[in-house]
Amino acid sequence: MLREFAVVDNNGREATGQALDFIRERIESFRLPQKEANRAQLMAEEALVRLVKHGNFEGGGAIQVNITRFLGSVTIELTAPGEEFAFESGIELGLPFGADKMTPKTAETIQNILLRVFKDKLKYSHRSLRDGRGFNSVSIKAIRSPHSLLYRTLTALCLAIILSAVLKNTASEEFLAALNSNFLIAGKTMFLNALKMVVAPVVFFSITSCIAQFDSFSEMGKVGLKVLLFYFLTTFAAITIGLFTFNLLKSWVIVSIPLPVSGAAAPAQAAISLKAVITGAIPSNFIAPFLEMNMLQIIFMSVLCGGSVAACGSFAPALRNFFEAGNALFLKVTTVLIKFVPFGTFCSISSLCLTTGTKTLISLAGMAGMFVIGVVGMVIFYCLLILLLNRLNPMAFLKKYLPVAVQCFCMNSSNASIPVNMGACEKLGVSRSIYSLSIPLGATINMHGTCIYLMVISLSLAKLYGVNISSASIASMFLSVFVLSVGSPGVSGAGLVCLSMLLDQLEVPIEGVGLIMGIDPLLSMMRSMSNCLGDVAGSVIVAGNNGLLDKDAYNKM
Repeated sequence: MLREFAVVDNNGREATGQALDFIRERIESFRLPQKEANRAQLMAEEALVRLVKHGNFEGGGAIQVNITRFLGSVTIELTAPGEEFAFESGIELGLPFGADKMTPKTAETIQNILLRVFKDKLKYSHRSLRDGRGFNSVSIKAIRSPHSLLYRTLTALCLAIILSAVLKNTASEEFLAALNSNFLIAGKTMFLNALKMVVAPVVFFSITSCIAQFDSFSEMGKVGLKVLLFYFLTTFAAITIGLFTFNLLKSWVIVSIPLPVSGAAAPAQAAISLKAVITGAIPSNFIAPFLEMNMLQIIFMSVLCGGSVAACGSFAPALRNFFEAGNALFLKVTTVLIKFVPFGTFCSISSLCLTTGTKTLISLAGMAGMFVIGVVGMVIFYCLLILLLNRLNPMAFLKKYLPVAVQCFCMNSSNASIPVNMGACEKLGVSRSIYSLSIPLGATINMHGTCIYLMVISLSLAKLYGVNISSASIASMFLSVFVLSVGSPGVSGAGLVCLSMLLDQLEVPIEGVGLIMGIDPLLSMMRSMSNCLGDVAGSVIVAGNNGLLDKDAYNKM
């Protein structure tokens, strides 16, 4: 809302008072937290005093106040005519009009508050017109929405769907192919490559810095063993839920789904073996795991390095600081990259909508629907565990994690979601000694969304092709899906690789991968969100059982 307050005879006292009253009324109408509302009013008062002091209202003029609210953020824009001045240097407290009795101590307290919030919430600019007049403006960020990234991402998602629908009905196929190949796929690839760039160092420094805090492997094992045991048990629970969901809803798979004549080239096959996973977890050199993005090997090195820090004597404090610094650095880099999630989402969803026909999406809805229901069943399972094992209200968990879950859905990577999941654990009251180990570890081995996906989709494709799956094959699938989920990297696209291996074992035609490939990006996003929710839920449960959960922070709404 924009308002102007006229200045008469170059005296801005009355106009400033009116502007402050207007700002106060608007802020109260937004129902901001009292702390943020008070800060915004103090900053607006200081800015108005300085704008009027350096203003030029000869011949008439006005103070403009524009207060906007967009996507949960509130911004105050103040503008007044005048020459450019050094707004940021030598700030002095402008005493409120009518507050002449303010004590020096009170003035100093208010000044300190202003200085603390000045740098990141207040911005000064000057604009000159051709006729020689100039205007000074101050922008005040009264409050930044904690969900602004979520809102921007959802906006990008909706725009991608709408724009794709319009283009498919108006543009030629040649234009759409060129747009998808040269811009959308390129943009998505750049974004995902940037995320993959920091995955390995984030996992390495996070786990190493966490384990380095313990004085010995035995002390670390008390927490690590519980986390591992919990993840393994819930993985088998996820496989069971996937099997139950398929048997309950297998009639949703219709025979009339068109089968591809020649599927896309399948990823290279690999033997599904527990022995291969265990032996492959130990690298032959220190650099290869980072180059090959082998998460199990990186975790092995992290545990080895972190557990050896305490044995380094006088060098231990310096090593702990080094790993802490590396962890802080790469988490900050990831935080910067996360700001581009809306861009990556727009490119990814637009590419999917342009290349996938509507009929194909409808025909595959049965498989996708079964998978989503299986994920919902797993979420309910976690809520029951929180209720029964921790005696906590699971609705508080869901309410706090929902915005983060949508971000994980759009990021489409368990590894890239590590920083936001750690932030969610912080808000839920989980101790850092728990989540700094459980979240990076879960991003690699706790893949219950992938387990449900592999069970539901592989069995659905088997039914679609008429392949009979015996009870013995179902039993072997449990171990295979478990090993595949543990060894699967937490990045987008890994599900198709695992699916091709499982189909080969079940003797289902590999062309089924080509059929699923069209909707896999959306299923991959759902898998990622489900995996991340399991990591945070597991952290909450383990922390609660170890007395390392702040229940007041957990229950705080």
